[in-house]
Amino acid sequence: MAHEHILGADAERVPFLNQTPRVAQMCAVSGAIQWSINRGLQLPYWYFGRMSYLLPLYLQSREDITRAPDLIAPIQVNPESLVVRTVLLPHMPYANARVAVRRHDQLPHWMLDAWNEHADLATQVQIENPEAQPVSDDPSE
Repeated sequence: MAHEHILGADAERVPFLNQTPRVAQMCAVSGAIQWSINRGLQLPYWYFGRMSYLLPLYLQSREDITRAPDLIAPIQVNPESLVVRTVLLPHMPYANARVAVRRHDQLPHWMLDAWNEHADLATQVQIENPEAQPVSDDPSE
């Protein structure tokens, strides 16, 4: 994992880690990945013509794993390793994950909750023209 791309360039995705040293940030992400793998929370999804996996990353609380996670890590599976190139906001991989299942209710609860939380923030204009402006995750905007 490379800090600069995962957390450095997209620090606004994890504002609660901004004051944490880089090594501790990467340890937190790595530990959250391992925790999710150990609990079988991975979700197969389609990305660039091949199946990969999404893992929910619970960094602030693991009390309810049916709720939207803090971040999602797309995992590329190689013969000798797992590769994490970035972390995403919870709603970002919904479309790719949706392609991997027959019905949306076959997605795990954490993915549906992430999508529903994001969709609740969308305005009518954004729903009618999704490319007009991105939906902010900050309800004050």
